[in-house]
Amino acid sequence: MIKAVIFDIDNTLYDFSTTTKLGAEAFARYCNVHFGMSIDEAERGWKEAYDAVMDRMGMENPAYHNRLVRSQYFLEKRGLPVFPHAMELAMTYWNTLIRNMKVEEGLVELLEALKNKGIKIGIGTNMTAFVQFEKIRALGISQYVDCMVTSEEAAAEKPTKPFFDYALGKLGISCDECVFIGDDAKNDMQGAKGAGMIPVWYTPHAGEADRRLIEELKVTDRIDNYRECILSDGGIRLGSVRI
Repeated sequence: MIKAVIFDIDNTLYDFSTTTKLGAEAFARYCNVHFGMSIDEAERGWKEAYDAVMDRMGMENPAYHNRLVRSQYFLEKRGLPVFPHAMELAMTYWNTLIRNMKVEEGLVELLEALKNKGIKIGIGTNMTAFVQFEKIRALGISQYVDCMVTSEEAAAEKPTKPFFDYALGKLGISCDECVFIGDDAKNDMQGAKGAGMIPVWYTPHAGEADRRLIEELKVTDRIDNYRECILSDGGIRLGSVRI
């Protein structure tokens, strides 16, 4: 019996792929205005900062997501003043991204339907906690969420099993009582399946690499649009899972 559904955030509740590009463009414009840097140079520097911070910290350390740390690296590498620009750059990126978020079509209706059936709703995301909480608030869905787990809080990144076990512990359920919905084949689907949950793949923002891994993982349950999940008889369908 399904007792909870956990959702990823980025590219699952909203279109991260588009909004992160807008955030990076705003970062570059800031550099152009304040440092006379070309847009191309600033965009290359943003990518360089991402790679450098990830290489130093490793992808197992949730802090590598921190845009303030990346902005600090970007400025120090160029001998530019960290104060006040590191904070301003990070907030320029995030404020632009968050301002342009739009909740996925049909998601609110699905969340309401799950709530009406007494299903617990969780959020399970790789990222620093502050900004992920802010995204949930800005998307206008915080009233539906019973449990929030970020990799920063769990001290473990998806797809590792400790992340998913931590989320299950918060919800007080067993793995076979939980559906996990996400877009990322490795972090979400492989991770949830490895933890014994029921993985349901959200497809609209998935890339070709995700599709190949999904085939290898033999994950067959998928959602192409959240509106498809609400049935005419009042039931809910998440892939082949009926609630």
